Amino acid sequence: MELAQGVQADLIEARLRADTGHAIKAVCVVHNETSTGVTSDIAAVRRAIDAAGHPALLMVDSISGWLAPTTATTNGASTSPSAVRRRA
Repeated sequence: MELAQGVQADLIEARLRADTGHAIKAVCVVHNETSTGVTSDIAAVRRAIDAAGHPALLMVDSISGWLAPTTATTNGASTSPSAVRRRA
C-alpha cells in the first residue's frame, strides 16, 4: 500500500480468503487520517469482508472522518480535511 491512499479493499478480501482457519479476528481500518485527509472507503471494506465469507469483525476508527467527507459549509465548500488543505 502506498502512502496517501486509503486501504485497498481488494487486498483485504484476498488476505481474508487466504485465512481459511479464521485466525484473523478483526479488520481495523482508519476511516479518515487526520493529518493527511486520506479517506478509506469503509463500505468497500465491508463488501470485501462479506465477499470473502469471513467472520472477522470490522472495526473503524472514524473520529475525524465520521462527517468530514460529506459535510459542506453554507457556501457549498467541503469541510473535509483534504479539501480544507487544498484551499489553504
